[in-house]
Amino acid sequence: MAAADSIPTPRLAYPCVMRRHEMQTAFSLPDQELRQFDMMPDMMPELHGTTFVATPQGWILVVANSGSELSLTYLLDPQTTSRVALPELEEDDLPEQRKCVLSGNDATAEGCGVLVLDMTSPAMWFCRIGGSRWSRHGYDIGCYNLPPSYCPVPKKRNIFDMAAVGGRFFFFESDTSSEVGTLDFTEGPEPEARMGVIAVPSLDGDFYGDRQQMSAVLTYLVESCGDLYLASIAFYSWNGSRLQDGFLGVGVAQD
Repeated sequence: MAAADSIPTPRLAYPCVMRRHEMQTAFSLPDQELRQFDMMPDMMPELHGTTFVATPQGWILVVANSGSELSLTYLLDPQTTSRVALPELEEDDLPEQRKCVLSGNDATAEGCGVLVLDMTSPAMWFCRIGGSRWSRHGYDIGCYNLPPSYCPVPKKRNIFDMAAVGGRFFFFESDTSSEVGTLDFTEGPEPEARMGVIAVPSLDGDFYGDRQQMSAVLTYLVESCGDLYLASIAFYSWNGSRLQDGFLGVGVAQD
């Protein structure tokens, strides 16, 4: 009988779009189908004993679990299993609900930024390839416009959606439909987070369809081939049975 470790490890055909981690599924672009996996570490032994989160650029941020004999933090290329070393980040420092975005598609480039967003509060962690440490940053983009009867104490807004183009991070969490937020980090061992806004074409009108019939809209900032796009899904009923999809190119302002 062949040894168990002689069985080839199943791997995803890349590129792919990762789905919610609790579903353990992925949509394979080459196969044009949604594929089910019982457990990601069984598919990739490199992830045993770690906490990990995929990035839109295809790399995976890997942090050794607390109590592990390993003390490693790195970016993993799941296609080649190559690694890019990062400053150590404790598992306990990672927010429970998180998103990781790189400032560029080439994670091996010196100075490429690695950003981890807390999806439940206005906080984020940042480091650069070749840097010596992670830095934690808070930010203020205002409060949610909620009725006092529902939320007596104003609740701070936090960034849910982030994309990167040309080394700059972009987010769309504004009350206005004609601005996109920007996020940059200064150079040096103690980087400072600097936020701003850029004007973009109005997102009203045909992009969203008939606002009188809409019940909800989901928007996603995405990078493709060096350009920034905003994808929109408009729901015309609460059960989502009627959808209108929109796709709009957003001009990227560079200093």
